[in-house]
Amino acid sequence: ERFASFLGAAAAPTALFALGLSLAARSTEGDRSFVAGITGLKLVVHPIVVFAILYALGVDPLTLTIVTVIAATPVAQNVFVIATQYDTYARRMGTAILVSTMLAVVTVTAVIAALST
Repeated sequence: ERFASFLGAAAAPTALFALGLSLAARSTEGDRSFVAGITGLKLVVHPIVVFAILYALGVDPLTLTIVTVIAATPVAQNVFVIATQYDTYARRMGTAILVSTMLAVVTVTAVIAALST
């Protein structure tokens, strides 16, 4: 049981390391529109759609705020792991994760500010 726990704890750092390796010294030429689209969908469209659906359903304000802020977070690293596993768009998704994480500092802050008024 201890070994399984140890191995499970190593999964996230290993995925981040693999993501970093995929981004090192790689050009994003040709990936910019894809990355911009994925990033825009995740950081802007996703939180708006989540907010609209939950608001229409009459969800309480605290839950509405929490779920909308979670929806505004960047592209998750599991997307990169899945893309790598299926050998499709791994480089593009790695770049999208990097860009969305950098921009999420602004967008998550904006969502929190908008919902706290």
